[in-house]
Amino acid sequence: MGKVLERLRLQGFLDRTPDGVWIVTLKFFERFIAEQSVQAGDPAPDAESGGTTTLLDELLVDTPSRTLLITVRGDSMNGANIFEGDVVVVERQTTASPGEIVVAAVDGELTVKRLKRDAQGWLLHPENPSYADIRPKGGLELVGVVTGLARRFRRSAP
Repeated sequence: MGKVLERLRLQGFLDRTPDGVWIVTLKFFERFIAEQSVQAGDPAPDAESGGTTTLLDELLVDTPSRTLLITVRGDSMNGANIFEGDVVVVERQTTASPGEIVVAAVDGELTVKRLKRDAQGWLLHPENPSYADIRPKGGLELVGVVTGLARRFRRSAP
């Protein structure tokens, strides 16, 4: 087992802490990203004909210390292509611009909505016509701005 661990260390997948405990490195979490983008229209040539590796965090997270991942419940944001079970990537901050999708605390519960402003002040707008706008009665307590989204389409067969 020691030879395998040492080979993984030499390849950059494992390292040792000062007290000798084996830990995985960021390279362990790298995933292949094709050099070429994929067409949503006419088919493109082979997308695996080159490319680099990346970490999903590099694609979705700007500031790890200020980032939350929150699972979406409900269908009020379907019009923004945010569906139940999706995981929104939220950069914690207390300010946002009108039009941004935010996570806010309303009556002690978190909600994800589009932030809007009108003559009466700030409101949270759902992207589903079945739901009404939310106009906070007190101050608006923003948790953060949605900066990304993770969605799994299917699970691998067992």
